[in-house]
Amino acid sequence: MDDDRLLISWITQYVYCPHRLYLEAVEQYSADNIYTAEGTVQHQRVHEPKIEKRGSDIRITGLAVYSDSLNLVGICDEIKCTVSRYGCYVPLLGEKCKITPTEFKHGKAKHGHEEYDLQLTAQAMCLEEMFACQIERGEIYYIGSKTRTEVQITDAAKTKVRKVLAQIKQIIDGHDVPQAEYKQRCPKCSMYGICNPKTDMILRYMRGLWEQYREKD
Repeated sequence: MDDDRLLISWITQYVYCPHRLYLEAVEQYSADNIYTAEGTVQHQRVHEPKIEKRGSDIRITGLAVYSDSLNLVGICDEIKCTVSRYGCYVPLLGEKCKITPTEFKHGKAKHGHEEYDLQLTAQAMCLEEMFACQIERGEIYYIGSKTRTEVQITDAAKTKVRKVLAQIKQIIDGHDVPQAEYKQRCPKCSMYGICNPKTDMILRYMRGLWEQYREKD
């Protein structure tokens, strides 16, 4: 990559599957299936940069965000801004606002998806640096069920984001190549045909047997 900045979206990819992140970011593989296609279509509206004002409530979609301290860049699906004298100054709006980042996901509300929480936390960390503010919570909006889930932006989550970014940096710099591991969700992955996790695991198992055999011989 010409630009050595890390992408916020890589956090989701890494937590979901380190090998998938390696295939996309290092090997430059790309593949779609019905799940990724649905997500792309549903995200088109929020990826279009625009500002909508309704009284003291303002919504910004498709805002590019960054953090120099984290060497991180990305795009926020939506930022909810509420005009308040106790908020931070947002130059784009010329107003002081309390801000809440919102990440859009296709499908219905789910629990236990740490990758979504960490992606949202990373967005909040970028906004905090850009606007010199503190963000205590964000939201994940599930398009399929039209429901919002509140996510607390905690110090523990920020620490986890920094650790994940350090691990991603190791992969991008070529110091670590994650091995493919077959899991129940693998068949739904758009990279499944490229990754071949079952075949890779069998080959590693056979190599292990062969090494044991050679040591005994």
